[in-house]
Amino acid sequence: MMEQYLTIKQTCEDALLFFRLGDFYELFLEDAICVSELLDLTLTGRGTGEQRMPMCGVPYHAADTYISRLVTLGYKVAICEQVEDPKEAKGLVRREIIRLITPGTAHDYLRQENYRPLIATFGVVHEEDWTGAIADALTGNIWTRTGDFESLCNWFDRMQVAEVIGDPHRYPNFVQPLREYAQRAGIVYSQLPRYEEEGPAVADETGAQILLRYLEYTSKRTLCHMKAPESMSDHRFMELSASTVRHLEVIRPVTEGRKGATLLEAIDYTSNAMGRRRLREMLEHPLQDIQLIVERQERIVALLADAVAHADVRAFLKQMHDLIRIISRLSFGQATPRDLWQLAESLRVVQLLREQLQRESLRASFATISKRMYECAGLIEQIETLLSEEVKTGNQEGQIIRPGADPEIDHLRDIVTQGRSYIMALEQSERIRTGIKSLKIGYNRVFGYYIEITSANLHLVPQDYERKQTLANGERYVTKELRERELAIAEAGEKLRQQEAVRIAELIDRAQKMLHLLQQTADAVADLDAIVGLATAAKENHYVRPIVDDSSELRIIGGRHPVVERHTRDGFIENDTQLSCDQHQIALITGPNMGGKSTYMRQVALIVLMAQIGSFVPANAAHIGIVDKLFTRIGASDDVSAGLSTFMVEMTETAEILRGATDRSLLVFDEIGRGTATYDGMSIAEAIVEYVHDHTRARSLFSTHYHELTELPARLPRVFNLSVAVKEHGDQIVFLHRVVNRPADRSYGIQVAQKAGLPTQVTVRAKQILGVLELSHKEANASLEQVAISFVDQTVDMSWREWIEEVADLPLEEWSPRQALHYLFELQERILKKGNEHGKNPRT
Repeated sequence: MMEQYLTIKQTCEDALLFFRLGDFYELFLEDAICVSELLDLTLTGRGTGEQRMPMCGVPYHAADTYISRLVTLGYKVAICEQVEDPKEAKGLVRREIIRLITPGTAHDYLRQENYRPLIATFGVVHEEDWTGAIADALTGNIWTRTGDFESLCNWFDRMQVAEVIGDPHRYPNFVQPLREYAQRAGIVYSQLPRYEEEGPAVADETGAQILLRYLEYTSKRTLCHMKAPESMSDHRFMELSASTVRHLEVIRPVTEGRKGATLLEAIDYTSNAMGRRRLREMLEHPLQDIQLIVERQERIVALLADAVAHADVRAFLKQMHDLIRIISRLSFGQATPRDLWQLAESLRVVQLLREQLQRESLRASFATISKRMYECAGLIEQIETLLSEEVKTGNQEGQIIRPGADPEIDHLRDIVTQGRSYIMALEQSERIRTGIKSLKIGYNRVFGYYIEITSANLHLVPQDYERKQTLANGERYVTKELRERELAIAEAGEKLRQQEAVRIAELIDRAQKMLHLLQQTADAVADLDAIVGLATAAKENHYVRPIVDDSSELRIIGGRHPVVERHTRDGFIENDTQLSCDQHQIALITGPNMGGKSTYMRQVALIVLMAQIGSFVPANAAHIGIVDKLFTRIGASDDVSAGLSTFMVEMTETAEILRGATDRSLLVFDEIGRGTATYDGMSIAEAIVEYVHDHTRARSLFSTHYHELTELPARLPRVFNLSVAVKEHGDQIVFLHRVVNRPADRSYGIQVAQKAGLPTQVTVRAKQILGVLELSHKEANASLEQVAISFVDQTVDMSWREWIEEVADLPLEEWSPRQALHYLFELQERILKKGNEHGKNPRT
């Protein structure tokens, strides 16, 4: 047996091998030591002395819990089962690995709220572009995208991929970059094993084909639920960086375990798991296609206009089982009779949903969704005709098939039932015959049926009883009649199980042949539930329909933060926003910490994101010109594992934004430059504002504590000042959370420190130091100003003054860089010429 184990282990050296022995999965050697430590299991052993082999095990019926914990920790698990009947085996029972469970393929083991197993890889390269692919083993989705290596890694991060796959045989150059990415991202790297068919048919496999091959390798079967790859490289979707999704807490909170902190949670009013997954996909891929956005909006409008229809559709959606999960179980060969019953129940609800969508108020808006819902009446009838309702509570052997559905099964069931009735009657008759009132007939899987007699009654045992087993307080016996009856019951029971398995297999085969239609139906239900959920969110939270077009306008009247307002008892303070590429391009926002700058900027970004998934938005009115890329640089964080400081992370993310921004983008910068020295930080912040103004023309929100930057609107015409208002009461301040059209005069840092509970001695001393610094700064400025005036008065004659006045009056904001450079060369030439005429050196 250990030779068999070691041979199988060689085929999955990077996985923990769960080796089936009877009612347990056993692990040996290093696997046993590892799992016993990880799961706190008792480490036992086989053999004696130095040959003693480490061993631990888990019951096969409870293995899912243990496997889930191991996969969550990043381990792979190989399931090795007996693949032949022990009764028919000649020698050792044949065993094979029937499935390899990995973090990216454990769709039926990991069901945490925000976990979605995804695998990713790289495929064919065209010139400098790489091709990446991501697959979802649960839904069957495969997405592809082209780009450079870093952009694809960013995509993997944003989608929270759990595992990356390398193919060293087809793409050896990808192996090392993938390994490094997996190590940096803290996810699992796996390699696809070499296949025997090494011919040209798979020589240029795409990333999607590699992922499909890996899924079939790990599941040990051909999968029929995986969909055709969908390209994410076109301009249908808004581009979101991984840092943006993280900063805005779109899917997951920045602090793990914090409930109600994400946009997904705030707007999730879906009724079933399918809709919840679809809503997440919508948030991960906001649209740029105005037609699709308007189509979703019109559906929400139709639902809100008919409250009865809205409520009825939502009530039916709540009755749906997870069709997508059932379909994946059918494809992976894991479907049970209970899955089939739930499939029929769900398809019945689909019929009711289609009827609802035929209402006059909904028909036009939901026509395309309704057409994708297939009623599958024949499959429903076959399932309900064949299966007993007993399957709803689990697999009840011998009771799966409905009485009357199969004559042979009915006959076998009668034999088993009558046999069990006979046993009960026999027990009663034997008590009378022997005079032993405590006599009982029992059963276990090892010994079969037996008659149990206590020690006190052994003198009454008849001569035709054959001793079978000795107990501490009695004996177990068997009779010829009992053996014959047990054999008949066992044979009938085995045939019953086999016949039921045959009929269930026929039913599963029928469902698998309809998998494509079932998948379309499930996708349509998911779309419907997501839209109904958005309509419910709009109704419950008083959202409005935004205007979405291809202009550069970004105007929000009375905007609110969709997450924060749910946790605000006293009512959320509404604020307006006005941005455009032509006039109000960059809002420079100043004000104290805790005043609401970050909340305000985040709410603008989230409102844009919501608008471009087709949702209504938390505002009194909104006009959103399509955003192609949404970038945010918010919060302070480092990456110690990569050797990156807080400031380095800040600059890396800012560089990514400036490289990718276009005049259709929305940029959100929070306190750029605060991670370094004051003047360094201020210089960087000012240069970034200038760059965004002059080179990208992207609509931007830029918060800062550098009050010197509030002078930028004087020379950058599309920059304007905003601030968050506060009210002062002596040394105390009250945050009004109101955004106003003027710069803040100071940061109120010491007052905020007081509110935070800093010791009075510290804040008093801080005020003294601040007074000295401010006075020194004023004196220094005054001194510099006097020096400059004196220098001009003493050294500049009237001819130079004319040129100074000429330069001061230049309309530089109207000039192109080429015009300015041309004038500068001309001016230099004039200065040098005049100096030579007067015998003076202009440089001096």
